[in-house]
Amino acid sequence: MKRSRWAVGVLGAVALASVFCLTGCPWLGYGIKTCIDFNGLTAGTTYNVGDTITLNEVDIVVLPFQWSNLTTFTGGTLMVTNAQAAGGSGMDLNLNNVCLGFDFKGKIRKVTLKFGEYGGNTNVEAEGTLENREDLDGLTALGSLTVTVNNLGGDLRDFTIEGKMEPTAFSLDPGAGTFNFIIGGQELVIDDVCSAWF
Repeated sequence: MKRSRWAVGVLGAVALASVFCLTGCPWLGYGIKTCIDFNGLTAGTTYNVGDTITLNEVDIVVLPFQWSNLTTFTGGTLMVTNAQAAGGSGMDLNLNNVCLGFDFKGKIRKVTLKFGEYGGNTNVEAEGTLENREDLDGLTALGSLTVTVNNLGGDLRDFTIEGKMEPTAFSLDPGAGTFNFIIGGQELVIDDVCSAWF
């Protein structure tokens, strides 16, 4: 059976695109994925505001936290635990009145994570927009970004934020660096943070 030159050309283009897609195809709606599960850290280790953790070439900076009365607090701590209180496995991060800024070293379009929320208020920021909330349930947007929070039962949630996220200075501490995504809480545990790149 003869194939038209048009059909052969289309097949060739698809094959070529498939090769390039091995490193990500933003025009098809997805890209390279980076995940951080914190299992390379040691349970019981603590970090203070200004400290940096680097995992999978992603810088994670401990940042100030804003209370519900809009006071910025710099005396919080971050602790590595193995309580699996975010619904993941292995190690997780327990945020006690701190935020964490994630610098993925370039543009990203999506962040997902697991979290457990056990009290107090929460902060979340991207693209210069800060939300200070009692909890993250019901949050559907952050500026131009789309947010989805799925209730897994009890205090456990899945969190997804989608849209173009450039590294941007943190509104509460502009000199701390630039970050694609920032999340914080008074009694918040996170795990399995993943990003999708352009």
